[in-house]
Amino acid sequence: MTAESSHSSQGKAVPSPAVAQSETAGGSAGAEKRRAWRWRLAILAASAWVVSYGLTLAIFSDSLFILGVPGIIGLVTVAVMTAVGWMYKSVNATAYATDGSDCRGAVRHHRLVVVRRFVVLVLVAGSLGAVPLSTEISYFFPLIVVGMLGLVSGAIVLVQQLSWLRHCSRALKAYDVEFRTPVEKLGRQSSGKRVLRLGEGEQASPKMSARQPLGLDWPESISDGVWFAGDDVFGGALLVPGSGELLLVQPQDWAALRGERGQIEAERQQRAERAGFDRQLI
Repeated sequence: MTAESSHSSQGKAVPSPAVAQSETAGGSAGAEKRRAWRWRLAILAASAWVVSYGLTLAIFSDSLFILGVPGIIGLVTVAVMTAVGWMYKSVNATAYATDGSDCRGAVRHHRLVVVRRFVVLVLVAGSLGAVPLSTEISYFFPLIVVGMLGLVSGAIVLVQQLSWLRHCSRALKAYDVEFRTPVEKLGRQSSGKRVLRLGEGEQASPKMSARQPLGLDWPESISDGVWFAGDDVFGGALLVPGSGELLLVQPQDWAALRGERGQIEAERQQRAERAGFDRQLI
C-alpha cells in the first residue's frame, strides 16, 4: 500500500504545499538561531579543550601536578561530549523523500550516516594516538587518552543507534504508513528520551517514549504531524516531514497497557510480533 492509499483509508490529512512553504519560511529564522548556537557551543568546547589540556600537562610537573586532576576531568568530559555530539548530530534529509513515500530510504540513509561518522571517529582517534607514538614527546601523550575515550563513547552510541534503526526498519516492513497530526511534545528526560502523544481526542495515542537515532533537539516541525508506521499500543517508527528524522516510539507506560494488548485481535498481535514490538524496547 502506498503512502497515499494508506492515508485515504485512515482519513488523515496530508500537509499541503502551501503549508510546507510556510513552514520552510518560518523555520529559516530558527535555523539561523540554531547555527549561531552551534558556533557558540563549538567555541566553548574548543576553549574548554585548550584549558583542560593545558591543566593536564601539569601532571608532568613536580610542583603543579595537582592541577592535572581537574585538567584530566575536563579533558575526559570534553572528549566524551564531543564524540557523542558528533554521532547524534542532526541528519541531512536531502538524500531521500520525507513525504512518506520513501521511509525505507530514510532508514538506509540514517545507517550510512552513523557508520560514516564512526569511521571518522576511528580515523581521528588513530591520528591522535599516532602523534605521541611517532614523536615520542611526552606532552602529547594525553592525546591517546582523548582518542580512546572518543572512540569508546562513539562505539557505545553507534550500537544504540543501529539498534534503534533496526527496530524502525522492522516497523516499516510490517506496517503501512499513515499521517498523524498533531504531535504533542510532552517533555524530555535526562537520558535523552522524548515523551510525546500522537493525535488528539478519541484518536490520540497513549503517551509515547521516543528515541531519536540522529538529532540532539526535537525535530523541526514535528508538532505539525508525522508519518507513523506501527500500532499505538505496541509502538512503531515515526518519520518527520521536511527535516527527515526517524524516531522509535513505544507507549511510555508499557505495563499499564498489557491488558489492552492481550484483548486485541490476533492479527494485530501477530503483526506486532513480526515487527518485534511485542516486548518493551525503549
